[in-house]
Order: sequence, then structure tokens, then C-alpha cells
Amino acid sequence: MTDTANFTKEDLVRKIAGLLATAESFAEQGNDEAAQTYVQKAHALQAKYSIDQAMLADQTGQKTEKIISKKIQMPGKWGKQKVHLAHVIAHATNCTGYYTTSRWDGDERSDTKTYYYTVFGFESDVEHVEFLINSLSMQMDAAVQAAQVTKPSWEHGRSFNASFMQGYSSSISSRLHAANRAARKDADVTYGAQSTALVLVDKKKQVEAEMRAKVGRLRKGSSSETTSGHGYSAGREAGSRATIARGGVGGGSRGSLGR
Repeated sequence: MTDTANFTKEDLVRKIAGLLATAESFAEQGNDEAAQTYVQKAHALQAKYSIDQAMLADQTGQKTEKIISKKIQMPGKWGKQKVHLAHVIAHATNCTGYYTTSRWDGDERSDTKTYYYTVFGFESDVEHVEFLINSLSMQMDAAVQAAQVTKPSWEHGRSFNASFMQGYSSSISSRLHAANRAARKDADVTYGAQSTALVLVDKKKQVEAEMRAKVGRLRKGSSSETTSGHGYSAGREAGSRATIARGGVGGGSRGSLGR
């Protein structure tokens, strides 16, 4: 795995952008296998950089990045399901967050509810979370549409879609955490398993403490959608095929989601 200890943030962005540009080029040619290879290289680079920065801060006592927050509007349809996907992504990237909703579009009240996810984390992690939210949301949209041909005729479309997206998010969570374990294994060789573990636990505690200080106590969010076994299993299968890369609202409501 590439040594990122001496990377600047600009180095990281440039290298990841190059890898993703290559991946996009292969994807446009219909070569999904090659595209995913390059996306996964970008993911590994971001994961290793995040660990290296945390270790550097611990060893020198100087923080290389600060904790920030960013509110991200859920793209496209199915905002309720996408805040769950966003939360899965955040917690797999050493971040945390909460969702908000609003029926206001500027100064006008909308008939539809817009969902947002506010993510807290160290700068490069938050930027990566935003990328993954947008990328995987679009992939999930396409996967849901494609899955309609597998929906049993007797099953309600809304129920199927909701459970499909739950399965999709579950599969994405498994894949992101598996990728984290691979990056962690590489870091353990460099820094020692105990040192890496302590630093990453402290990093997560800092992020969670920052959100509590800024936001306070959050109510737990939940989904009232009915689910179907067929939709859930189809969603998990689609999530396993997805390409991944590491790399308060007026008039609304706010909540957290369980891990």
C-alpha cells in the first residue's frame, strides 16, 4: 500500500482525482472490473492517509486537521433511506452525524420533505463521506430502478424499495468496514497494533464529543416502512456490486440513527 505519511492534502486530492478519472474512463467504456480496481486504489489511499494523519498528530502533539461539520442534502429521491446510507458511510469513515428535514425551499414551502445529513469528522474524512454519499446514492438509485424487474407481482412497490435500500446499505456497511480492516492491518505493521487502536479510538471519541458539544442530545431516528425479505436480499446483492472509494434546518426535525 502507498506510504501517505509525507503526503500533503493537495497530494492526496491530486492522486485520488487521477485514480478516479481513470476509473470513470474505464466505466464509460463499459469495463466495470477495471474501473472498480482503480476506485479501490483510491479508497486504499484515503484510508491509509487518514490513519497516517491520526498517528502523526499523536506522535507530534500537533493536529494536522481540525474537526468540522458539513450539512449535505440527500440527492435525488428516497431521502429517508439515504440518510441511513449516509450514517452507515459516516460511521465507517471515523465520522458521525445526524439528519434533519425541511419543507422549505428558500423562502417557499414545498409539498415534499427534503432530507439532510450533517456529518462531523476530521476534514479529509468529511470530504470523503460527502463523495461517498453522492456516489453511492446515485448507484443506489440505479440499482433500485433495475431491481423492479425482480419484484414479485404481489409485492407493494414502496415496501420492496424500502427493504431493498436497507439491504443495499447493509451490504455497503460490510464492504466499507472490510476495507477499513485492510487499511488497519497495514497500519498495524507500521505503527504497532496497540498504538493504532488507541489513536483511532481517541479520534472517534473526539469527533463524537464535538458533535455533542455543538448539537446536544439527539433523539433516535427510526423507519416505519414495512420491509420484505425479497427486497432486502436483492438490495444486499446490489450493494455487494456497488463501486466504493475511500477517498439545524428551519421548520424541520432532527434525529440521529443507531449504529
